[in-house]
Amino acid sequence: MTDFPINYKIVETSIDELLKFFKKSTIRGYCKNCPNFQKVWSCPPYDFSEEEYISNYKFAYIIGAKLNYSDIKEYVDKLTSSGMDNIHISTDIYYKLRKIVDRNMFSMENFFSDSKILLGGKCNLCNECAREKNNPCVHQDKLRYSLESLGFEVSSITEEILKDKIIFTGDSLPPYCLSIYALFSKEKLSTKELEMQLTSSVH
Repeated sequence: MTDFPINYKIVETSIDELLKFFKKSTIRGYCKNCPNFQKVWSCPPYDFSEEEYISNYKFAYIIGAKLNYSDIKEYVDKLTSSGMDNIHISTDIYYKLRKIVDRNMFSMENFFSDSKILLGGKCNLCNECAREKNNPCVHQDKLRYSLESLGFEVSSITEEILKDKIIFTGDSLPPYCLSIYALFSKEKLSTKELEMQLTSSVH
């Protein structure tokens, strides 16, 4: 089994500071062009106020989960030799990263009370979301949103808070896969302890 050495970077900010990147009307316009719009419970539109949801917390811990392609060269080469194109290779790696980090994030949330995680994209718990058939979520206790789905401009958060950059796949593969998560908390937390929780989880 291929080992995926994921590097984490965690930066603390306040909810007030993070709200500088809250561009709900702009982001919602992008969401409406996404095939998941109105089809996945973790994606908009919601039956609650995003602003009220966010205001329940005082601190935000922005978490970049990065996987360098050079660290999994053998796996990338295997996908390439199978005839897979760059988009599908990047997608495959993204979802493998998500599977590992999502699990670690849920473990971290359980450790810190009065906190709520935001995932690096839509919920992936079910192969087909119950919302597709207008049914309620079957995993209400595990339903989590993302920074982008709540209305935050993730690219700007990545560059200005994490000092990193999301690189999309084009004619060539990017040097890494980077997924942006967050932990909202009512209390100030230790970033070192957060990292310990993330990295101590079994992959």
